[in-house]
Formats: sequence, structure tokens, C-alpha cells
Amino acid sequence: PTKIIAILRHPATQLNSGFKYYGVAKIHPNNALTFSDFIDNPAFHMNTLPSMKPLMWNGMSVDLGLMNNEKIPWFVTKSDIVANSAIRGYIYEFLDFVEESIDLMLISEYFEESVVLLKVSLNWDLEDVAFFSLNKAIDTSSLDEFTDSEMNKVIEWNFIDYLLYTRMLDKFFKKIYSPRIDLSSEVAKLRSINAQYTKYCVKEAKVDPKLYGASQIIGYTLNSEQRMVEKCKQMTADELTYVRETRTYMESICEKEIE
Repeated sequence: PTKIIAILRHPATQLNSGFKYYGVAKIHPNNALTFSDFIDNPAFHMNTLPSMKPLMWNGMSVDLGLMNNEKIPWFVTKSDIVANSAIRGYIYEFLDFVEESIDLMLISEYFEESVVLLKVSLNWDLEDVAFFSLNKAIDTSSLDEFTDSEMNKVIEWNFIDYLLYTRMLDKFFKKIYSPRIDLSSEVAKLRSINAQYTKYCVKEAKVDPKLYGASQIIGYTLNSEQRMVEKCKQMTADELTYVRETRTYMESICEKEIE
């Protein structure tokens, strides 16, 4: 059976990451715009950059189908949702839909635990979920960097993402604390496997100017040991490469079925 899997990240670090990655400050008329400036009045700044709306306003919820519900207006905030019971009802319907539709929601802040759950869900081996950190910026933000004021402003602006994240995080914790999974042992084994692949595959990790984004993104220079070269390439391929290869593979399957 088909399983639908998605991933969430805390809305504060997600929004800050998007602000940096998409170079909002550089394309904004005020190219000295800081993240703090942005969240002081995000609706105003988004109106100057309409193409950024789906990325910078509840972007995770938008990815999961939020704007398919035309009853939920653009730029609705926490204050709007609290004050309007109809909009609040539409949003909770959307959250219920996501929870019912997604078989497994991974959580970025608990990525190792997430891929262990992925392994269990798909009946895979730990080798199948070994990974390198890809698309990681040098200036990645952490929750500790946000002041209380900044955090409150992010939640006010991206409240639907916040509701989605907290709901799915509660569900995630129930899964990882299940007595059926020896999570600490599985995570330790996964880290050991990741360390082995790093030793075999990675010659050097450094900023790669070819990788997309306004931030400085870490890339990998690979060792040339032939018995590992194909596996290493697969593990360090960016998401666009995987999308192209997946489409090519699926097209070949469709062509065979048509024949």
C-alpha cells in the first residue's frame, strides 16, 4: 500500500531559513532588510514581493494543501483566527485533513529519530535510511537565537504552521516513546552507520557555490574508492537530481506498461 510521508520544522527556524535561502533581503526594495525588520510587518513586506507569499506565509501548510481551501484568506494571522470562529473552523478542518492523510510526519529537529520511524514504517533496514546532511547552510538558525518578541511575532504571522507543527509534534512524541521501538539503540546504530559512510565517502565538506540558494550551502567532495562511488553519489545527490531521476524512472515504468 502507498504511504504518504512528509516533514515539518519549527515555524520560526523554517521562516528564518526561507528568508535567508531565498534571499528576501536582496530582492526586496529595501535590500538592507533584516529578519527582525521583516517580522515586524511581514504582510507589508510580502505585498512588495507577491511571488514569495506561498514560501513565507505558513509555507509548510501551503505545501500540504492549505490554499486549496479558498475559505482561508491570505495573510490570516493568529489574531484573525482567534477572533473569527468561521476561519478557525476551516483551519481545524485543514489540520484534521493533514493528520488523517499523512501516514508518517517526520520532524526536522528530531531527524535521526524520524528516520528510525521511517525505517520501521516501511520495514526497511537502517542501511536504507543512512544519510548525510544535505542543503545545510553554514548560518543555520536555532530556536535559542530567537528573542521572546521575535518568537511571538513569528507565531502571530505563521500561526497555521505553528498549530500544525505542535499537533504533529505531539503525535510524533507518542510514536518515539512507544515501547515497541528501542529508539536509543536504533539511533546509536544509525549514527555508527552514518559515520562509516562518512569515512568511506567524504573527502571534504565545504561550501559549494554551485548549490542553489542565497545562503552558503555545504557540499561534499567524494573519495574515489570505486566500490563505494555509486552509493556515495546517491547519498550526496541534491533533491533536484533525485526529482529528475525519479521522473525518468517513473516515465520508463509507464512506457513499459503502455507497451
